[in-house]
Amino acid sequence: MQRGFRRVLAALQQEALVLLDTAHRPVAQLTPLPPRRLIALLRMPTPERRQPYSPAELLHAQAGARRAAKAQRPH
Repeated sequence: MQRGFRRVLAALQQEALVLLDTAHRPVAQLTPLPPRRLIALLRMPTPERRQPYSPAELLHAQAGARRAAKAQRPH
């Protein structure tokens, strides 16, 4: 998920939890994490990672691997 979306979702969930606490209503736990811990997780920064390979990059890598395999075969 994009960071902006996660931050908005965390804010909405926190607001809902405050309202439910004020109304003395129970909160359903829909994930293995407790609801407040999930909010903290959603607010964490996005880890740095490389974008997935594009189809063109995959084709290029496969073609290079085939050329290298052909070059290593005895003639």
